Amino acid sequence: GLAISQAMELFPQKVSLAIFVSAVMPGPSFPFSVISRKVLGDVGSTLDNKLYYDNGPNNPPTSFIFGPKYISQVLYQYSPPEDAALANMLERPQPLPVSSAEEVVFSKAKYGSVKRAFVVLEKDQAVPKQVQEGMIEKNPQIGRA
Repeated sequence: GLAISQAMELFPQKVSLAIFVSAVMPGPSFPFSVISRKVLGDVGSTLDNKLYYDNGPNNPPTSFIFGPKYISQVLYQYSPPEDAALANMLERPQPLPVSSAEEVVFSKAKYGSVKRAFVVLEKDQAVPKQVQEGMIEKNPQIGRA
């Protein structure tokens, strides 16, 4: 979700429709830092996920990685075990914005000009339905499936 959102802001003329499938969907009035507190806020304490503090333990985390248990029990709970095993092999630390200065700002003029659709997943354990609904509410003019 964050990658397509950044593409929408940087190259709005090249994205005709962005489809978010139970994904992080920031916007002009709903920055990633707010969503990350709701969705990733306790990712480091959930099962075997890890937060990395490359700037020291007294500073915000710089990246995180999903652990094998979290991948198999939360992200791939309905998938065959071999899919979860492959996801574990391919998993790499994901960067987090360290400060508001590093955070991409999504404008109404660019990001807001791209059509968006959001597919709500009722049984998603990683992004709860109420968080999905909140992102939709904060992003007006969005299609919903």
